[in-house]
Amino acid sequence: MKIKVLHIPCNTQYVRKLQRKDVLEIVNGIPLSSEMSIPFEITFDWIRKHRDNTRFWKSFNVAHLHFGFEFETLEVVREALEILQYQKKPLVYTYHEPCSVHGVSQKSYVKYVKIILSKASEVITL
Repeated sequence: MKIKVLHIPCNTQYVRKLQRKDVLEIVNGIPLSSEMSIPFEITFDWIRKHRDNTRFWKSFNVAHLHFGFEFETLEVVREALEILQYQKKPLVYTYHEPCSVHGVSQKSYVKYVKIILSKASEVITL
């Protein structure tokens, strides 16, 4: 059985290295309709806006987050993670950086990380 993974975000070298077509299918980029596909650069806001899109929720088994969350508001991230939980989609978080590297304050970054860690089903560290 293939595991269907929604990567947040997807268009990175790290994700491409993970892909094994025999066991892992990346769903970013697949069409949900003739007018819409799951974005490669999916955002938490996109997930929030598509909370009722049944085809989207049926398209993957697990979500994988590795970075980029700090570019959205804390409330958007929290709400999207709660929607993932409501839809019974486990979240795997690859914890890359213990310190902010994308220009947000360390205090803000820690708030994001705490929320993500509280909602993650599994955490991977590098």
